[in-house]
Amino acid sequence: PLVADTTLVSRGSPAPHGAASAASPLSSVAVSASPPGVPPAAGVAEPSRLALVRQRFCEEGFSVRAATLATGHLRPSSLRLYQSHWRAFWEWCREHGLDAQHPSLASLADFLVFLHDIRHLAPSTIASYRSSLAGVLGSVEGVPIGQHPSLSLLLRSLAVSHPRPCP
Repeated sequence: PLVADTTLVSRGSPAPHGAASAASPLSSVAVSASPPGVPPAAGVAEPSRLALVRQRFCEEGFSVRAATLATGHLRPSSLRLYQSHWRAFWEWCREHGLDAQHPSLASLADFLVFLHDIRHLAPSTIASYRSSLAGVLGSVEGVPIGQHPSLSLLLRSLAVSHPRPCP
């Protein structure tokens, strides 16, 4: 059986005593690094979205300190929302036997359609999911997920099929 490697991603220095901190009190987060194309085993907890974003920055050559600073711009409420979006995508991938950390363009499109058809989410909410995933995954087929023309076209089509109600 294939066992995923575990990578530790530093959360940076803890805040001074009495200072507010948006980071978890944990000093590091274990990130499952399954080989590309291999879905995680059933029962494996989804990795932290923030830890995956930091890991991606480090893989792009950022120091741990630079990666930590680059991911420190989000408010706690945004971090919770984006983690919720990541969890939904991770669970959807697990249910479909897909690798959430290395999805195909078709898988991303199918997930967005799932959000529209099954969860009945508004197009603006679905666009928020795409933004959340773009932060973790970066690009697909060499194009940033947030700018991929096929995903943009799909989102525009969802907006046309689900117009906003008039006030």
